[in-house]
Parts: sequence; structure tokens; C-alpha cells
Amino acid sequence: MKVFSQPRTKKRTTCYMPSGMILSIRESMELNGYNLKEQSKWISDAVLNLEKLDNYFEFIEQGTIDAVFDKTPDVTLSIKASIALDNMLKVVSENTAITKDIQSQIIRTAVVHFLAKDMS
Repeated sequence: MKVFSQPRTKKRTTCYMPSGMILSIRESMELNGYNLKEQSKWISDAVLNLEKLDNYFEFIEQGTIDAVFDKTPDVTLSIKASIALDNMLKVVSENTAITKDIQSQIIRTAVVHFLAKDMS
């Protein structure tokens, strides 16, 4: 008997962010041709961009910010971004001392690096 695995689907999640980060995301979206309904696509692209970096887990570990996380946007990650996030969660949990809210930390780091592309 064949056993079929469930097909990967998009992943709905939330991420704790400072409100200023949300404003920066919206400015970058406008600058780069995303419309307001494409915030999840922009964040998915940011996650995929972060995973391409050889030492992304070091950026995530160093990227702890001391801020008020007053916004929790709902995000629907693409299938590729969902897989990338799962892979990074595993690597970060095995290779860093981060134990609290790793998923949000990864997404925030991805956002910061994606925003930095606009400044260069």
C-alpha cells in the first residue's frame, strides 16, 4: 500500500514586530512595486532572501532587538517560504542560543535584511 504525504500548503502565521517596522515594510512595498494586498508575498520574498545567505543563523542570533512588539500582522507564507522558514527554524534551534519566539526572530531578521536592500 502506498502512503501519500500531505501536499505542502501555504503557512499562516503571525510575527511580533514594532509598528515602525510595519511602516517600513509598506514603504518598501510601494517602492518595489508590491501593492497593499501583497504584504505576505513581500515577507515571503524576504524569508527566501534571508535563507540564501550562507551565515543567516548568525544574523538571526545577532538580530535580537530590544523594542516594543506592538503589532502582530497575519502573514500567509508561500509554500517555498514556509519550507525555508521550517529549515531555518531547525538550523537556528540547533546552532544558536535563541530559545524564545524563534519564528518571529527569523521573520524580523528577514525583514530587516530585505529592507536594507532598499537602502543600498
